[in-house]
Amino acid sequence: MAIGCLFLKRQMMAWTRVAAALFFGLLYAVCAYVVREPRDLFPYQAAVVLLFYAFPAGLCMRRLSEDRHENAVAWAFVCFSIAMAGVAMIILQTAGPTRIVSEASVGAEMSRSNAASEMNAVYYLRYFSISNIIIGIIPFTVFGLSTFPIFLTARMYTLRMGVLCAIALAAYVNIQVATRTTLAACALSSLIIIPLVLRAVSFRRRLLFAVISAATMIAGYIYVTRNKDIFQFLGNRFSDVAQDSRLTIWRESLRILADTPDGAGIRRLSSHVWAHNLFLDVGLANGWIALGAILALCGVGFFLTWRSSREPDFAKSSANIIMLGWLISGFLALMVMPPLLPLLAMLYIGLAYLAPYRPG
Repeated sequence: MAIGCLFLKRQMMAWTRVAAALFFGLLYAVCAYVVREPRDLFPYQAAVVLLFYAFPAGLCMRRLSEDRHENAVAWAFVCFSIAMAGVAMIILQTAGPTRIVSEASVGAEMSRSNAASEMNAVYYLRYFSISNIIIGIIPFTVFGLSTFPIFLTARMYTLRMGVLCAIALAAYVNIQVATRTTLAACALSSLIIIPLVLRAVSFRRRLLFAVISAATMIAGYIYVTRNKDIFQFLGNRFSDVAQDSRLTIWRESLRILADTPDGAGIRRLSSHVWAHNLFLDVGLANGWIALGAILALCGVGFFLTWRSSREPDFAKSSANIIMLGWLISGFLALMVMPPLLPLLAMLYIGLAYLAPYRPG
């Protein structure tokens, strides 16, 4: 459908704008196909599907946004964020906060110990090779939390209310299970995007954003005072960063990666089943060439994104800001997570959407 839309809009040449990223994505898929590592979480089939699904989808949404359908695209993004936060809420209610938190506190062994365990009613997580429920929740809540900067750009009251709903659902789930990754990634993403948006909006919108932020902080303070146990645990999770098992995993992964240029190094990893980093996982599973391809794909994509963000009208579009938030927060989450397909899809769609930006 996306390719057909591009054809009808006479925008098939839009592919040329992501040609470099497409080349490196195909190079990675070829490397993954040659190695065919059984423990690879980003196999060649997924790489090909993302290239020929996510890239056309991103290009198509960009074109729709340029054709004065920006509000419709923004609404589609917000509705999707609400739906994903709703899925996370279902997972939370199905598995229960106690079980999810207990799994998160186990550490590096939790994935192995839960690999054959019953997933209650969350069976679909198995299709993504997810045996740890908290890892399954993270991609669904990133979409909602990363939309916070849209309060500066959204002109429609209903759109702001939709964003508020997505943020509230996603924040509630994350606070209940004390996920550092999502909260930190989305907070950093907002800190990067908000200064960009502030330069492009009027003083009235800045004042409105300040009021909304203040109201959010007051509501958060009230909620914290009434739920001290939850936030004490969340605070302990952030204070224990220096003791995080990922640091041990990354050190071991780097040593193994240096000795396995042709891949298959993931099998030698003893501290965990994954390296908990997109680039380390790719390098260990598929070798140095695949690692170089993913690094180049992200480098080209973020260069084009940076160039697009410098356009004078870029920050005035709610759809642009949502997609930029998804892209940055998804990438940051992948720096401390295994290569989960929902986050990778977010990354690919965002790169394709933002790369061919042109002012309307």
